[in-house]
Amino acid sequence: MDSGKIRRVIHNILGSFPGRLPLKLRLTRRYNDSVSVHRGALTFSLKIDSEWKYIRGKKPAADYAVYPKSKWNYALVIDRNQPEKSLEVKEKSVKMPCFPEDRAPVVITAKAGEVQSWDMDGASAAPPPPGPVPLSRPPEDVELIPYGAAKLRITEFPVAKT
Repeated sequence: MDSGKIRRVIHNILGSFPGRLPLKLRLTRRYNDSVSVHRGALTFSLKIDSEWKYIRGKKPAADYAVYPKSKWNYALVIDRNQPEKSLEVKEKSVKMPCFPEDRAPVVITAKAGEVQSWDMDGASAAPPPPGPVPLSRPPEDVELIPYGAAKLRITEFPVAKT
């Protein structure tokens, strides 16, 4: 089956028929000229390694603080008009539960560079800096996973100055 063609069978009382779901990559312009990445109905977030620290309460429904253990302050190196030229989509088999961070069924690889001037604002990321932004280091590959799979989320990315 070709990617982006027939992707699901929709069932109803009268039977089933093949349905078409557009899986085109697209960007949405966001605050400070940042972008969000979408494919079909999914919105994608940066995959961030995290550390969970117990605060209080009865486990497993206790209060935790979640801290990033990997870099998160990236600007995407991306062609705004043709994002498919800048992003690589990898589909994997779906296993249950279908949206854990380490087994996301769809992963997008993007080139991104660290923006040292983008920092924390209290316990959260500050708003993305106005773009396009200069990079602090050369671009590297980063993984974007479905928003629902990410526990810490950066979903609005500044765009790198090229």
